[in-house]
Amino acid sequence: MIISASKRTDIPAFFSEWFIQCLKNQKLGVRNPYNQQVFERQVTPDNTDCIVFWTKNALPMLDKLNELDAMGYAYYFQYTLNAYDSDIEPNLPKLENKLDTFKKLANKIGKTKVIWRYDPIIFTDKYTPDWHIQAFAKLCQELAKYTNKCVISFVDKYGKIESKLRTLCQFDLPDDKLKAFAKALKQIADKYAMQIATCAEAIDLSDIGITKNACIDADLIRQITGKPLYTNPDTSRPECLCSKAFDVGKYDTCSHACVYCYANNTQAKVKANLAKYKKESCILCD
Repeated sequence: MIISASKRTDIPAFFSEWFIQCLKNQKLGVRNPYNQQVFERQVTPDNTDCIVFWTKNALPMLDKLNELDAMGYAYYFQYTLNAYDSDIEPNLPKLENKLDTFKKLANKIGKTKVIWRYDPIIFTDKYTPDWHIQAFAKLCQELAKYTNKCVISFVDKYGKIESKLRTLCQFDLPDDKLKAFAKALKQIADKYAMQIATCAEAIDLSDIGITKNACIDADLIRQITGKPLYTNPDTSRPECLCSKAFDVGKYDTCSHACVYCYANNTQAKVKANLAKYKKESCILCD
């Protein structure tokens, strides 16, 4: 079993105590948000191949990694780090603090286990393609010694965020200009010997050397653990190459409040769910 923690919320940033307590209790659960069905699983180092953490701020979890190691779990991080201002990512630390935490994490667990995500890429009058190219170059320079790989994606215009994107005057690039933009990112990544790949994107960029990524990556898990791994594909999203995993988070619980977030509906729902938080429960905010 692979545990995804989590595509629905930022567990390392907000719920690391809950997650560690669940591992101690050897039970994790999740409630289907559509039919309310509950799924619970026994969780032990023996039946868990790997934990994949998704985060924008791993600082609250840094002091818990030794405990995670002592329990015998294998893990790695998908770590989103952008250069947006608070109009896009209102509740994140300052850029210098985000960089510092990323570096501390990589120094602690090794850069192979920290995958940098520069995503989602949003084009606006403020965040132009040229702005992104300059921001990406600066971040590559900062992070080259702390990760081997960068994953990029372009913003998906889910219904719940369309009005926010319109307020930002978001626009799309035609495919030819999008390829030229991606090629510029590839050239920068190459300069720093960093692999670059896309996440669940329909556009094929293989002709410029950008591959499609499996974020829940069976090959990386085999590399980290040194053990065989047999997985099934995750078929929940078109173009996704991830292996199937047990995602244990809950929608409408993340306090980052990023405008591009598909996992939150309203801050009122977030507040209501957070009021249910108990670290002793095997289901998050339930």
